[in-house]
Amino acid sequence: MVTKSQPACRAVFAEIPDSIKRLLGPISVTVNRSKFQLQEDLIKTVLSISTDDINKQHMGEHPIVIHVLTRALYYGTTETKRSAAMAFVSLSSLESNKFIIGKSMAPTALLQLVRVGDPLAKMDAASAILSLCTVYQNIAEFNKLGAVHIVLRKIGRGILVDRLLRILAALSSRQDTVFRDEEVDAFRRLIEHRRNTSSRHAEDICSAAVWFFTRR
Repeated sequence: MVTKSQPACRAVFAEIPDSIKRLLGPISVTVNRSKFQLQEDLIKTVLSISTDDINKQHMGEHPIVIHVLTRALYYGTTETKRSAAMAFVSLSSLESNKFIIGKSMAPTALLQLVRVGDPLAKMDAASAILSLCTVYQNIAEFNKLGAVHIVLRKIGRGILVDRLLRILAALSSRQDTVFRDEEVDAFRRLIEHRRNTSSRHAEDICSAAVWFFTRR
């Protein structure tokens, strides 16, 4: 793709009239299996374009982009879902975009991908959630969607433990975060994991999550 091999092409994207509508028009309404390859190529293009700082605000504020990326987290190839999740990581590096994404349906879709996605897609979705959780309002939204329960279940199964522990620490940082009984049991397992881990980094993350949990 030109945008991937020639960075200068990415920089002028925002200057082209109706560039986003022209790019995403073919998949902005509906996507069926016959369009999966086209969708994959276009979402990869969105990811490539979003890495240019000039384009981040332009793309984040355009409703079609968030809508198309969110739908791509549900429908499409594994590569499409991974590219969509990483596009959210890229776009959320701009602070104002974190609020826009947090108010959309993207948090629900990202959590769903962490819950049932391909292992690599789970990792990319977790990265997007972690990036969004630097904003207090987004932490509240993820908590409302049951993120603590999903994250603790995955940690209990040994899935993406290091990354999900970082998300748990962020989610636990709000004083109004409510833990259900089964989540308290999972938290006890988290403490046990901290005792048994040989990784200093994982131990530090566990300690942060434990500290946030016990201070409420």
